[in-house]
Amino acid sequence: MSDRQSLQVCEEGAGRLDRFLSKHLNNLRYGALMRAVRKKLIRVNGKRAYVDTMLVVGDTVEVRFLPMLAKEEIALTTKDIAFIESICIFEDNKVWVCNKPCGLAVQDGTSIERSLDALLRAYSHHKGLSRIRLVHRIDRETSGVMVCAKNRESAECLRKEFASRSVQKTYHALVVGHVKRDGVIKRALQCDGGLQDAVTRYEVIRSNEAASLLKIVPLTGRKRQIRRHLASIGHPIIGDQLFLKGEKKLCLHASSLCFNLWGGCTWTAPMSAHLAHMTKKYKV
Repeated sequence: MSDRQSLQVCEEGAGRLDRFLSKHLNNLRYGALMRAVRKKLIRVNGKRAYVDTMLVVGDTVEVRFLPMLAKEEIALTTKDIAFIESICIFEDNKVWVCNKPCGLAVQDGTSIERSLDALLRAYSHHKGLSRIRLVHRIDRETSGVMVCAKNRESAECLRKEFASRSVQKTYHALVVGHVKRDGVIKRALQCDGGLQDAVTRYEVIRSNEAASLLKIVPLTGRKRQIRRHLASIGHPIIGDQLFLKGEKKLCLHASSLCFNLWGGCTWTAPMSAHLAHMTKKYKV
């Protein structure tokens, strides 16, 4: 690995610097990349950059002293291997699909000792596989289906489909209060690029005065969109520490992902044990 690398920002790379680095330097630890930003080892157009620096087409990102940032694989235990294999719900030569549990971070970061990305990186090496790659993310507190790529070609196909917003995502959430009817929330949200349109459709599965179980389809993909939208109509998700005190674990589950790729495919993750337990607790 050379001491430095220059990357040109194309249309797909426009956006926040941290996301650009995660995508284009995914052989390096996320935490190490963020430290490199803070230590001024990463520059944009020759100038100091920050984690939230916004990149536009044509920008040049220079990363210095790459050997210092090389990833150290975590020590994979027998328990880790059993865990990874237990959450896998589908695997072929293109993808590895899992039912991520609540509380497992998707990527490395500050104060995160274990992440799905780090576990898969070590697991791939252990099995002698090409690296299993992240192509999308869900919140650490959210459980449910995640699709990872088993090679670069599959990763690029999946990323393009996510970018085109043609992936249909379905969630289930247990929220506070009695939701009387199905609805659509159309409310702009403050995001990295400013105020952006956001649309969430929901259907009531079961409901009582204490809580409601909803099926949710986000029609846009803003940060924490479902959590923010439901809180905005007075029905925050039970266990959402951003908006509600009380329960500690978020009752939000990514139930399915539907793609047009490869002739069409849908992957479904069974409802988490935690969400099933909470629906019984609230008698929904």
